[in-house]
Amino acid sequence: MFVTGPIWTAIEITMYVVDAALLVTLVTTKRLRFRDFVLWLMLMVVMPLCGFIAYICVGPPIYKGGLKAPPHTGDGLDEIERLRQEHPEREEQLTFARALSKAGAYNYSEDNEVKYYSEGPDYFKDLLDDMGRAQSSISIECYIIRRDDLSNTFMDILIDRAIHGVQVRIMFDAYGFGNRQMKAVHELRRAGGECVMFHSIIRLLFSPRKNNRDHRKLAVIDGQVGYVGGYNVGDEYINKSKEWGHWRDGAVRFRGTQVRELQTMFAEDWKFSTKKDISRQPELFPPPKTCGKVSMQLVGGGPVNIGSNPLHIQYLTLINDSEQRVYIETPYLMPPSTLFYNLCIRAMSGTDVRIAIPDKPDHPFVYWANRYYANLLMEHGVRVYIYHNGFLHSKLLVGDAYYCSVGSGNLDERSMNLNFECNAMLYSYELGRQLEDAFLNDLQYCTEYSCEEYAKRTVLQKLKTDFSMIFYNQL
Repeated sequence: MFVTGPIWTAIEITMYVVDAALLVTLVTTKRLRFRDFVLWLMLMVVMPLCGFIAYICVGPPIYKGGLKAPPHTGDGLDEIERLRQEHPEREEQLTFARALSKAGAYNYSEDNEVKYYSEGPDYFKDLLDDMGRAQSSISIECYIIRRDDLSNTFMDILIDRAIHGVQVRIMFDAYGFGNRQMKAVHELRRAGGECVMFHSIIRLLFSPRKNNRDHRKLAVIDGQVGYVGGYNVGDEYINKSKEWGHWRDGAVRFRGTQVRELQTMFAEDWKFSTKKDISRQPELFPPPKTCGKVSMQLVGGGPVNIGSNPLHIQYLTLINDSEQRVYIETPYLMPPSTLFYNLCIRAMSGTDVRIAIPDKPDHPFVYWANRYYANLLMEHGVRVYIYHNGFLHSKLLVGDAYYCSVGSGNLDERSMNLNFECNAMLYSYELGRQLEDAFLNDLQYCTEYSCEEYAKRTVLQKLKTDFSMIFYNQL
């Protein structure tokens, strides 16, 4: 039966009203930049029904009261101000820390012991060992867990610890997890553990929130040991994948006051997903121990109002405060305009800015979008390298061998505006030299890219580039 004229007219009028209400709400809640507002307005005026469907799929979400954003904004500022008064020689570092705190980063502390990992086998050996020794609690947040040997071992340890009375909580992203380990999940729940799927696509079928994924990778064991990085759980992350070969990534293990901050982040995420408040359980928050001398802050980015994402502020400040050199590794080189111009200004000012990206994509549109931005950056003096020794998944930023970032956040619109991310911000010459050495070692397996090489693209490759750029902010 065909839709009659009056019925279709009524549908159109209804959709115009709904679309207008959406646009007004998005503008008043500062969820849209002007450019995006114009694009959505054009789409909704020309095709109101298609515009509404597109919004449901990939539009900016509206969070009211339930925004998974840090409620601790500004915490620890008094301590930073005290340190600034006592240590004027560290003014730049503490000003950086103050900016992150005001943007919503977690409390700054200077009593941490930190170990950096650049190889998956080393990372998972320590993580699995710590999990296996857990006595009171294990809190894990992860984007992907495969169904393979490493993942099975990972889940077996969680089940064993739950059987022995350890509080086990694990939160997977519903899109990244799929249903790969449901049998193990059921076993874990029967053993007393708790599993949560973040942002179920079915439950959020008619909400654009399904486009906001939990991309964080973190673990807290007994409230005393924390892990933050870019590793998911699967055989490819320990170099056992024929498709990807050597997997180059990064993570940190730490002890000290920052573990309490990481547990706080997990508790906030758990409450957002389950409505259960675990922040007052003393076994999750034992008294912090002074374990080292590394200054550190955790940065938890999420789809907050445009321009105020702590991750965005972190990257901007790191690039801006680094005068001699900035080394970056990222699998997604599609920086928002502010980051793009900051990188260009640094390079044009004489700072040695180098960026390494993979030579193979893990997404069909990423390859040419990466190279499009690489070309623009190279035109302004940034040096870009293509990594050939497997897959480069590391999200590393190090400035002047002192300002260091390791975590899950990429240099793209999705990490800045859509996903929930977690980075460790480290202020340390010792770790800075380690990260610089790791970057320079990776350059041995790279070739330097050039504008001339980019200009040699075939007609088909140019079409692929143009098509990729249509969807660059969703990649």
